[in-house]
Amino acid sequence: MFYIITIIFLAIILYKSKLVEWNKEYLDKKYTNCIKGICAVMVVMNHMFEEARLWGILAVAMFFFYSGYGLMQGYCNKENYFKGFWKKRIKKVLLPFWITNVIYILVYIFVKNNSYTASEIILSFFNASIMTTGWYIIAAIIMYAIFYIVFKYLKTSNTKKIILNMILIFCYIILARFVGCKSWWYTSILGFGLGLIWAYKRESIDDYIKNKYRKLCIINIIIFIILYSLPYLIGRFDGVIIVGSNIILTLIFIILANIIVMKIKLYNKVLSFIGNISLEMYLIYPLVIKTLGFSEILKIVEFLFIIVVSKIYNFCLKKIYNDNSIRGKNESKNNSINANL
Repeated sequence: MFYIITIIFLAIILYKSKLVEWNKEYLDKKYTNCIKGICAVMVVMNHMFEEARLWGILAVAMFFFYSGYGLMQGYCNKENYFKGFWKKRIKKVLLPFWITNVIYILVYIFVKNNSYTASEIILSFFNASIMTTGWYIIAAIIMYAIFYIVFKYLKTSNTKKIILNMILIFCYIILARFVGCKSWWYTSILGFGLGLIWAYKRESIDDYIKNKYRKLCIINIIIFIILYSLPYLIGRFDGVIIVGSNIILTLIFIILANIIVMKIKLYNKVLSFIGNISLEMYLIYPLVIKTLGFSEILKIVEFLFIIVVSKIYNFCLKKIYNDNSIRGKNESKNNSINANL
């Protein structure tokens, strides 16, 4: 079933795709929203199929990349960028996580008969111990905090700010590993830093890739294949060497993905639709999988059900906040709840 869904997935990705000489708009929201849709599907497949075991860290790295890129772009191009910075992100990122966490707790207690102490429930809103995929939201908030402190209060050049931001991200990785966090808490996180660099040096990076496109494409494909195959060849997916390899793999994936969309415009309404509900899909899909537990032959039905539930959840959040920015009707504006993740 994995291969059937993968073929369908690839067909959807390539539907209405266009090969162009150079796509200058590859990081415009119209196209990145479609990539977010692809990444959301990759995350779900990562938990549905053993064959897609590494897809999750790759997809999340892309989310972190777009987050870092968007923050740096906003900082460089908008006046008073930090005005309302936290209000916006708490409302559109943290509160959806907390609301979803409440749903998980209720379902696990009353449907799956799990039991939790009061302290476990309270801590779950800050350490994602119950809703385990919530780690991404917490890590994103930490990245926002680092960015906010460095770029708002440090009085120096943007280059030095980015360097310090990268150092602090490395400190986060070291600390997360030291305190025993699962590897997914930090394997994809450098994508955020790469997003900062890419936004700040976008013109230079684009020119360099354009001049050496074929060479860079081949090199990155080879490195990607080697690093992606390494855990399967060794027969283990943990350990310092594998984790280090996977961290590099996520960066190579981001670079390779950008190289590809520089030549191929990936856009269609299906990907855009999924991209608009990608955060809700990320938040709610584990609950669907764990609660319903479709058989192998019904995985396509399960997948479609996740999309339907995610759309309904998106609609509900929109009603709760009464805010069209959660997901506006005008798709071209890409006013989705996850637009700034």
